[in-house]
Amino acid sequence: MFHCQNLFGTKESNKQALVSIARSTATVTVKKSTNIVEFTKEYNSRSARVAAERVVKQLAEQLIQNNEIEDKCIEVKFSEFTNRERTNFLLSFTNIDSSGIFKSFDAKSFKYMFDESANLPDEYADKRGKECIAQLKGKHLDSIKELQDEALKEIILSEELAVNYRYSIRGVSGNYFVVMNFSGALTNKPLHDGIFNVKSKLYIDNKSKTKVTSITALEADLKIEFNRLKKEKFKQYNKI
Repeated sequence: MFHCQNLFGTKESNKQALVSIARSTATVTVKKSTNIVEFTKEYNSRSARVAAERVVKQLAEQLIQNNEIEDKCIEVKFSEFTNRERTNFLLSFTNIDSSGIFKSFDAKSFKYMFDESANLPDEYADKRGKECIAQLKGKHLDSIKELQDEALKEIILSEELAVNYRYSIRGVSGNYFVVMNFSGALTNKPLHDGIFNVKSKLYIDNKSKTKVTSITALEADLKIEFNRLKKEKFKQYNKI
């Protein structure tokens, strides 16, 4: 496994012509198994995303040049799903039955837009072309009608789901907050499209902090577990 992190600053000016530095973080993790090389990108800003994608491209080109991998890359795109499939794909990340580390979850937010090309019911006509962000509470996702009605899943463009996973590993517990999205697909026009990405943040319970010898190691273990879960969902939807 290879881990690369880049910290850099961008200049921001205010009305008083003062200049401040906003710190961005881009992290790229490369994991190589028998016949697959997996790149995991994490970033906290648009400029950091660009940096992460540049690093992935350069690493892939180097590995191809060294004949270590073939020129094959798996990217899961917004456009590869039907509306219903895309919604169900995002919702599949609330199924953690196969995990021995993630014990429970709470869905926090869901971003979507009504499909302008679909025949919308009159009650949703005023939402045509508008982004909707639903703040969710509770693991049953029963606070938004669009996620319960199969017919409504056909007419919404689902872009992002944020989930807070409750974890327990080696006597350490806390929360692992994950945002899964399709890279701003709702604002990409004229055709909506984007690549599936994941951003995460680790929280450790106060009572567990004294048990943690390495936050970096803990975070790496949780990333490995989430990537295992991600592969499970990719296989379920025939993406790998």
